[in-house]
Amino acid sequence: IIEYAKVAETSKTRSGRVPRGTTFDRARSHPKKRKRWIRGLRCNGKIILDDGAVKALKRRQHLYAIGIVDVVGYFNIFSAIKICDMKGEELGTGLTNYSSVEIKLILRKHTEEIKELDLGRSGPVIDRKNMAVYFPTEDALKPSPEMNGLRTNLIKNLHLNDRSQSSTSLCDSEEPFSFTNFDKHNHDHRDTDSLDSQDDE
Repeated sequence: IIEYAKVAETSKTRSGRVPRGTTFDRARSHPKKRKRWIRGLRCNGKIILDDGAVKALKRRQHLYAIGIVDVVGYFNIFSAIKICDMKGEELGTGLTNYSSVEIKLILRKHTEEIKELDLGRSGPVIDRKNMAVYFPTEDALKPSPEMNGLRTNLIKNLHLNDRSQSSTSLCDSEEPFSFTNFDKHNHDHRDTDSLDSQDDE
């Protein structure tokens, strides 16, 4: 899937028109080898996240027990598990730091409460380096400064192109421009204005 495309920034022609041609850049972020490996692992269970944890997941933050509402299946520590939202949609895969039994004890609990359980650890359920999610990050969805600059240049070039075409159409009109025609045109307007003023009287 092509995530980014930018219009080629080349020199303008003499008429000010934008040269045709589009180049496609590689995505700024692509899954690393570890992420691809995690995605291919066989999952033994899954955890269900609340909306707050899903937002944290989109920002590539650690996944803590406070955001987990349920656990499905049986698995041990360091097992690959599915990460799902409350609608049942699968969001990604991760390597868990806790077993399914331990997660049932610590879900919806803060770090200080987990320490009191004396499990030997109180960190996140899944580290961000050990998860591979299936949707783009919020930073990836934002246009880069380079893309904004190219878009601005493209709009300027399009305006210049429209102006050049409008000026060309005026020069190609059937009646060539001359001061005689210009004076005659103004004289006709003055006569029309005088007639309008007489009608008003």
